[in-house]
Amino acid sequence: MSFLIEKDGEQQFIGHDPAKYVEQGWAIVGEGDEARPDDPEAEWVDGEWLVPLAVLKERKQRAVMDRLAEAFAVGFTPEQGPMKGHTLQVRDQDDKTNWLTSQAAYSSAIAAGAGELPGATFRTAANRTIGCTFEEGHATLLDMAAWGQTLMGCSWRLKDAVVAATTIDELDAIDIEEGWP
Repeated sequence: MSFLIEKDGEQQFIGHDPAKYVEQGWAIVGEGDEARPDDPEAEWVDGEWLVPLAVLKERKQRAVMDRLAEAFAVGFTPEQGPMKGHTLQVRDQDDKTNWLTSQAAYSSAIAAGAGELPGATFRTAANRTIGCTFEEGHATLLDMAAWGQTLMGCSWRLKDAVVAATTIDELDAIDIEEGWP
């Protein structure tokens, strides 16, 4: 059994009989499960364990970032054009760089008058290579960009709500699963 003891505003945890501390003027303010919070960041405040709002906000911000990473990791699945129904990977910076490079190349081909020609290629998450015209490829990548903007916008809205929360109840009311495409 463990105990939380207090004297002159100082608190300590002890894992043995508190009798000698009580003789020295210490008060037992928690024992058993009360003296062992599950959360190492919890603080004893007015007779109960509380995790500070700042710590909870930091955790919620990390959860939003994890949710954003999760959404990108699922990939982008176009709803139109020759890539309709095929998932394109957007897992990491390399994937994002590849798509931006393709978008620039397809834009250049369109500007050079080759937009209706085949030459755009996509490698799907299922490891299937699909070709289409430069215009179709460019349109797919613009749709991907809009999807990415929606994901980022959702994360920013949630992060702003976390920053604005002034109480634990307000923070708990923020549903980080809401609003994702």
